[in-house]
Amino acid sequence: MMDLRALLRRAAAVLLLGLAAGCGGGSPAVQALAQALKAQPVSAADRALTGTWWNPFEPGTGFFFEAQGGLAVATFYVFEAEGRAVWYSGVGNMTSTAAGQEFRGTLQRHVGGQAGTSRTPKTPAASAFADVAILFSAAGAARVQLPGRSYTAYRFALSAAQLPSQPEGQRSAVQPETGIYWNPAESGRGYTIEMLNGIANVGVFHYDSSGQPVWNLVSAGLPVNATALGDFAAYRGGQTLAGAYTAPDRLADSSRFELRVLTACTAQIAFPGLPPVDVQRFSFNPAVDACGGSTGPPPPPDPGVAGVSFQAYAPATLSIASPVVALPAVTGIVGKATQYRVASGSLPPGLWVDATTGVISGYVAQPGTYSGEVGLQVTGLAGEARARFSFHVHGVTITGPTRVTAQVGEPFVTELRYTVLDALTGQPVVPGPGFGAFFSAPSRSDGAIASLGGGLYVDSGNGRVLGTPRSAFSGTTPLIATFGGPSGEIYKVTFQVETHIAPALTEPPPGSRYLDFVEVELVGSASLGGAVEAGSAPPASFQFRATGNLSLLEGGQLAIVVEDPQGLYQPGLAQVSIDESSATATVTLQPKPFAAAGRVQGYLRFFACLDSRCTLLLKPTPIVVRYDYTVH
Repeated sequence: MMDLRALLRRAAAVLLLGLAAGCGGGSPAVQALAQALKAQPVSAADRALTGTWWNPFEPGTGFFFEAQGGLAVATFYVFEAEGRAVWYSGVGNMTSTAAGQEFRGTLQRHVGGQAGTSRTPKTPAASAFADVAILFSAAGAARVQLPGRSYTAYRFALSAAQLPSQPEGQRSAVQPETGIYWNPAESGRGYTIEMLNGIANVGVFHYDSSGQPVWNLVSAGLPVNATALGDFAAYRGGQTLAGAYTAPDRLADSSRFELRVLTACTAQIAFPGLPPVDVQRFSFNPAVDACGGSTGPPPPPDPGVAGVSFQAYAPATLSIASPVVALPAVTGIVGKATQYRVASGSLPPGLWVDATTGVISGYVAQPGTYSGEVGLQVTGLAGEARARFSFHVHGVTITGPTRVTAQVGEPFVTELRYTVLDALTGQPVVPGPGFGAFFSAPSRSDGAIASLGGGLYVDSGNGRVLGTPRSAFSGTTPLIATFGGPSGEIYKVTFQVETHIAPALTEPPPGSRYLDFVEVELVGSASLGGAVEAGSAPPASFQFRATGNLSLLEGGQLAIVVEDPQGLYQPGLAQVSIDESSATATVTLQPKPFAAAGRVQGYLRFFACLDSRCTLLLKPTPIVVRYDYTVH
């Protein structure tokens, strides 16, 4: 039977969960109850999950996640369909599965809360918007499932090596903990803070003057005076919660936002043009104390012998360019400040150890075997505890691109698509920021532009195929792809790229003539395209309708003849009888399988005729339908 203390914790959780999604205010009684029940500090595993997550290949949106015991809060920074920035927040449970830690919750949309331009607190109204599931794997990736789409996200902190940095000697001695902050007396708005390289990254989720949810970002160095002043950056036009990727635009604004850090868990914030407001760490699980650091002056040293157990990090075997999140296993440090460092050996290039949490993270940039020790010093305890680490990093291979199709006279641009594979397992690898392929021609070693023939060329720096084809061409061109990262070249391979350039659009065959009293029209779209899987493609159906004085052709045949210069679709022909009232013909084309990844472009020409040889044509034949497929 559940004891009284557990019942009280559950009751307090119910009261606080309503506050967590919107960081709304709570009564003094609720706050006192929550404070009385907090007995456990946040675990190292929860701290490793807490922070900003994003897809580095689709920048511009992301979510902030914080776990406290078995509860967690996820706040998504995205955009609405008309382009306005919007946030959704939800609380849910954490469960352990064979694949990792899983979060499930319901995102809510809040309206009517306190605006960033107002001093008057307002309690927002919340409504359920969408369910969300996030699976955090031991490898450091998060698989996000939303209605309509799913994607893989990574900790923003993994990209620390590529982010701006505040010089060591100019950083504040007081560093705020990563997490959600709020003012309990101000309902409906909150703040997420994460320190990286001495830079304070602040997410501000609040409301505009009409009560609609909106967010801003602030990124500014935290100098020795512990006061950061940065642009109150606003964005528009980015990806919606369930929509396809589109990059946002930053709005022009000279407003400034101020953050003054008081302790590890308390601070003051000031919206543009408003006085400072006190904020503190938000403990949404009444059984957990979110603040792991000191909220007041540091206690005097407590002399003694270190009673710390610091076990070895789990050995890891992985490929280059892979993300790493290795958690420390340590006990005996509750309520005390910690300092971690690499005490011996070396980490793989691209990895670093967080001085506060001891988490080893980053993207591996160079193969090899790396081992050593992380040292841990605890305030008030003498000596240094050490734990071994070991990383065996092997290489990668890459496959693709193999085919490019274009048309004479039509401007062409696409990117050469390639897949990075783990050389040991053959499984796909999602390379981190700073990794990519460089393309060049085998006969050139200076990175010059490589020609694919017919007027197309490859920009070696970004892998784009560009040009306006001058003549029909079909051939194979060798192309070198060099995959590299922050530490230089990693893997090199030569691809054989097939290039097919179709002839330009031409007029109907010589000798054909048009009828003046009957025309034909295409019913529906005049284009095809989208993303398809290699080895498959959907059939395409087209409907044509003859109009005009059909009585003169009654009893005859309407024939639709199809040409495909690029040869993607199998030949097609449709014939129907013409009566006085109507003549409608439908052509269904079956595509040939897509053999390899890349971009397939071309066009179909439809001739509407009164015989299969098309000596009598109906205007405006030929009708052209273009197609543009991206093959994965």
